[in-house]
Amino acid sequence: MVKSIFRYLAIAVVNIIVFVALVAPIEMYYRYHDKSQRPFGEQVEAPGGQDNGLWQEFRPYIMFTTVNTLYKGWSNQLTGETIPANVTTNSLGFRDDREFTPASTYRKAPNEKVVLFTGGSVAWGVGASENDRTVPGRIEHYLNLGAKGKTRYTVINLGMGSFIAFQQYIALSLYGVGFDPDWVVVMDGFNDAFVACKQSQGSYNPMFFSIMKMYLDGYLLGSEKPVMYRGRVENWLLKHSAAVRAITGQAPIYLNPLIDKDGESEVRQVIQKAEIGETARNQLAFYLRAEALTASLFPKANVIFSTQPMVNDFRGDFTKIYDYEVGSPERNKAISERVSGLEHYLEYNKSLQCGVKTSHPADIYILVNGALGLERLASELNNKNGRHVEYINTGTLMPNNREERIPYFIDGAHLTDKGMDLLGKYYATRILLADGLSER
Repeated sequence: MVKSIFRYLAIAVVNIIVFVALVAPIEMYYRYHDKSQRPFGEQVEAPGGQDNGLWQEFRPYIMFTTVNTLYKGWSNQLTGETIPANVTTNSLGFRDDREFTPASTYRKAPNEKVVLFTGGSVAWGVGASENDRTVPGRIEHYLNLGAKGKTRYTVINLGMGSFIAFQQYIALSLYGVGFDPDWVVVMDGFNDAFVACKQSQGSYNPMFFSIMKMYLDGYLLGSEKPVMYRGRVENWLLKHSAAVRAITGQAPIYLNPLIDKDGESEVRQVIQKAEIGETARNQLAFYLRAEALTASLFPKANVIFSTQPMVNDFRGDFTKIYDYEVGSPERNKAISERVSGLEHYLEYNKSLQCGVKTSHPADIYILVNGALGLERLASELNNKNGRHVEYINTGTLMPNNREERIPYFIDGAHLTDKGMDLLGKYYATRILLADGLSER
């Protein structure tokens, strides 16, 4: 009897060993290639050279920031090349060596001036091979080169991937005020133009709003005792069986997302239902108000507002507006014709639902009118209370033709080191000129 038991045990042990031996290589293979599991709160290495996307995590007030990340490369989608990179962030995911807290105060040296730089992923530096190759990194380089020791400039990178202007304003409120900046440089426009309608997040909402709302409503706000881990079968039983609900004391989770099947990813496919006309007009007003709030946040600081460049032909968006001097009859006529055309284009399509394939009337309406509105805002604020405020459309710094613009870009919006350097040098030139450290 005892021998039989040991015999059966031996057979069981042998079968277990054989099973493990067969399964272990499969598990090891998939574990090696698994990119779905990543720790939060500690630095991780991102699989660079793929889609130039940024891993992000939830944050209070500003919705999200990039995960504390090490990026090894970027994908130049215009040339097919992989760009080696060495990208690090601080603990909040900002591409800056300094740590930011809402309570910290920066002590400037007697001859030091601080520049705060903000915007979306282009400002953050997607495409830049090193942190000092980002636009703010190049601004700092050229400022100190041009100042020749008379003033030391420190440039703080508060740009963040996917941020719209109001998120930038909140981030500056949280982390920028303590730096007591002498200059604030804003480079944006792309996200505010595309998040609302092309990504269908709706007026006033940041990227990822729809999917965040879906999960928060479904789990935390839609159930009295939410269980965070639940399989599909279990949730189906809870939806359809009163007995299961009574015995377990649980309620089902209801996730009923609106989906844009033409979206770029599952995250962006969850949408808000919105019409093009109303969304575009609301978002434009919200964008310009956020920029005005940013300027009012630092009443003593000089300000540069600017629209980030894109790879496509510049005149395709802005026609001949920037061919003429500001205030000239020719320029005013070009502006009037472009604004009128955009208004008719939007009005004709106003009842269409926002989405990837339908959003162009809204996208171009916000982008162009946003740039023109920023220019007006800068003109209104310039020389008030003794401070300098100006506007730059950085698309004018590059050739008009798309083929000639490609060396400055890695995709439709993100820049190469060459593009970063071009913009950084120009911003620095404008700051040095206003500070009396350079001749026109």
